[in-house]
Amino acid sequence: MNGRVGSPSSAVLLPALGEPTSSLSGLAARLRAAGWVSETIGRQPRRNLADHVADLHSAWERCSTPAPRLLVGASYGGMVAASFAQEIGASELAGVVLLDVPHPLSHRAITAAVGRRAAVELPNPEGVDLADALTSMAGVEVPGSLGRLPLLVLSRGANTWPGRDPDLPMADRVWLAHQRLHTLMSADAAFSTLHGVGHDMAQTHPAAVVDEVMRWWGRSVAAAHPTSTAPGDILAPTPRGLR
Repeated sequence: MNGRVGSPSSAVLLPALGEPTSSLSGLAARLRAAGWVSETIGRQPRRNLADHVADLHSAWERCSTPAPRLLVGASYGGMVAASFAQEIGASELAGVVLLDVPHPLSHRAITAAVGRRAAVELPNPEGVDLADALTSMAGVEVPGSLGRLPLLVLSRGANTWPGRDPDLPMADRVWLAHQRLHTLMSADAAFSTLHGVGHDMAQTHPAAVVDEVMRWWGRSVAAAHPTSTAPGDILAPTPRGLR
């Protein structure tokens, strides 16, 4: 996978674990307002990450959006996206955007610390075999696994983890510390933090997500030099109900 294959105007969106395709309707609307077309692909009730990746291969062939496409994955959807990107030819994939995607190291550390309470704070409504998924992702989350495929990693802000578990401050620090590790997968990677925005950023702050994606892609294509692929952290507006 070598570098940029063109300037896309279409995207494929993958929802988070347990979320319907409608959960990304706001993100799709913001992309549409920016002049892009998008398609959201849901998941069948599968147990394994490998099955979801295989399903995406089939769905990808039926996509109505023109190639090359930007692949955007929220949370577990990002795990599917990264695994898929490692397999598909770069001629059909313009780049990958990961929205606060769990890293294998952080998930293991949090589960070990929180223990059985992890089932509450880290829900798994689809019944995915997360141990298998983490094992599979360990083979993807290695330096250079995506070559030079454009990659944007968007992380939520600090202190935005929902719930009241006493170990959450530790879990929060572990999760955020490992977010930058995603960028090691590609030699053409960028990282940004959406301050004041939580894990469900695609649902709660779709405008901030799309603005950062447009900024990242626009700078990279226009400037065409390494410094253009490192957008700075941005401050997203705080919802009124959280002020």
